[in-house]
Amino acid sequence: MMLRITRSWTTLLLYLNLVASFTIRNNGTILRNRRGRQSLHAALGELSTPPPPRLDDDLLKAAKTRLPWESAVQEHTAEEQPSSWENGELWFESRPTLVKLWVLPRDMSNGADAKFAAAATKGERDLLSKVPQLLRLPTLQIIESAKTVKEGLGPHQRLPPALLRSEPMLLAFPPLYIRGGLGYLSRTYGAESALKQSRDTPGALVKAIEDWMEENATIL
Repeated sequence: MMLRITRSWTTLLLYLNLVASFTIRNNGTILRNRRGRQSLHAALGELSTPPPPRLDDDLLKAAKTRLPWESAVQEHTAEEQPSSWENGELWFESRPTLVKLWVLPRDMSNGADAKFAAAATKGERDLLSKVPQLLRLPTLQIIESAKTVKEGLGPHQRLPPALLRSEPMLLAFPPLYIRGGLGYLSRTYGAESALKQSRDTPGALVKAIEDWMEENATIL
C-alpha cells in the first residue's frame, strides 16, 4: 500500500515538473517575442514622442504676442490663466497627437543612433520658434487645424503633413479659417490648381486664408 502511494506521489511530482518546465519555456518564448516586437517598434520610432524642448524666457515672451485674428475674449482668458500654458502644460497635451499626425518629428533614437533624438527635438524647437503661440493655443484647436489642412479639399484631394512642418502658422489658424482659405483658392483657381499651389508654393495657403479673412471681415 505504501509503495503504491509513493509511486503515485512520484508520478504526480514528475507531471508537475513537466508542466512547470513547459510553462517556463513557453513564457520565455512569449516574453522574448514581446521584447523583440517592442525593440522593433522602438527602433522604428513608432508612436515615440521625443522629450519636449526647453521653454526659455524668450520663447515664452514671444508666445504672448497676439495673433491678428485672435479675439479680445481669447486674450482676456489667456491672461487670466497664464500658468495653464507657461509651464508647458498645453503644449505637452498637443504634441503627442501632432507626432501621430506626422506634423512633429518622431524620436527614432531608441535602439538606434542618439542623433535622431536630437534631430526630433530640433525639429520641434524650430517649429515653435516660428509660431511660439502654439504653446498657448488650445490643444483641440491645434489638432483640428492640423487635420483640416491634411484633409485638403476631400478624400482624394489631401495635403501632406510636410506642409504643416514647413508652414506651422497653419496650425495657429482656426479650422473655419483654413476651410475658408482652401475654398477661396479653389474658387479662384480650381480644385486641382488650388491643391498644387497649397502644396508647392510657399505661403500660398496662408495668403489665401488671409485674403478670405479680409473678404469676410464684417462677419468674423
